[in-house]
Amino acid sequence: MEFTFRGCRIFVSFWFAAILAVSAVLDPPGGVLCGLLAAVAHELGHLLEMARQNCLPKKIAFKMFRVDMVDSRRNERSYQRDLRIILAGPGLNFLLAALCFPIYLLLPYQWLGMFFSANLLVGFFNIQPIATLDGGAALYAILSVRLGEKKATFWANFFSFAILVPLAALGFWILLRNPYQFSLLFISIYLMGVLVLQKTDYL
Repeated sequence: MEFTFRGCRIFVSFWFAAILAVSAVLDPPGGVLCGLLAAVAHELGHLLEMARQNCLPKKIAFKMFRVDMVDSRRNERSYQRDLRIILAGPGLNFLLAALCFPIYLLLPYQWLGMFFSANLLVGFFNIQPIATLDGGAALYAILSVRLGEKKATFWANFFSFAILVPLAALGFWILLRNPYQFSLLFISIYLMGVLVLQKTDYL
């Protein structure tokens, strides 16, 4: 499925739509669906700020495990404008969580509690100062203003490894204690692999 919004082509893959549909059918409590909606809300936060700045990407593709944006005007923006775009994603997650919490206290529906938790998790995960995450991009934008791009890249990568190595060690320790708890180790190794094997595109 593909449509255009304010000159931006938006593509939704079959598998992305299929996951949403299957989750709604096979996951009656709605945990997976709430997680996916929180992730979509996160990307929507970025897009709303880009629309406010009149710099929407040329194309957005919602794929099975990621969202790709073709942003040809990235180099034309200042670091300050990029920082606002970066923080708008987790910002919308935290805003939705803040709105859901008091409503959940009054109307304790299970799906509302899960949507609150999903937005908190997506928001907190993405603000970590790790390359490929919004927190890493925000750190790079701040350091670039003060140190320049070359030093900013070095220190952003340094902080990423300084966080990921202990997390990987903790994930390995958790895995030894419980063979089924491998998520933290997997995520840490994946993010380190992105750092080592690819040139990180912070902004």
